[in-house]
Amino acid sequence: MIARSASGTERGRYVRRHGRRIRIKEKEGTAAFAKAYAAALEALAQPVISEKRPSAPIVIKGTLGWLAAKYYASDEFLSLDQQSQITRRSVIDSCLAEAHTDDDPDPLRNCPLQFVTSKKIKRMRDLKAKEGKPGAANNRKKYLSSMFGWAIEAEHMKSNPARDVRRKKYATNGFYTWTL
Repeated sequence: MIARSASGTERGRYVRRHGRRIRIKEKEGTAAFAKAYAAALEALAQPVISEKRPSAPIVIKGTLGWLAAKYYASDEFLSLDQQSQITRRSVIDSCLAEAHTDDDPDPLRNCPLQFVTSKKIKRMRDLKAKEGKPGAANNRKKYLSSMFGWAIEAEHMKSNPARDVRRKKYATNGFYTWTL
């Protein structure tokens, strides 16, 4: 296939299949072109194996990871502005990647919803506070509480385990005053 611009000039020759394309640099009508064309068709017939993109974690129905996936697809989450979605999603995903306990390295994303307790939420909050980030610890609690609030309305959960976890208190320098 020859791609041409709006003015009719030739831009290049490409073989396209399934949304992928390979450029053929040989002159059309030559034996080299036919050979390159056949090689391009064979290459496009092979499945794409990408090492750059990690595979998505397997989501088991009824787990915290499943609940997060449902929340990300909900109208409540999608009604947030783009930056808020990115921030909230990264905070929740970091919580889901945490281990159940110090002894159990299985990520919290695999925890069944009936076993999500305020003790687990408190542990996630405290892990971030131990890093010296009490504001980030409070964000974990706040965003998880919001997700659990949505889950109660959507009838995926009966109670909000983050409701019983208190915010981490910390001292700040307040707001800086501007000077000329």
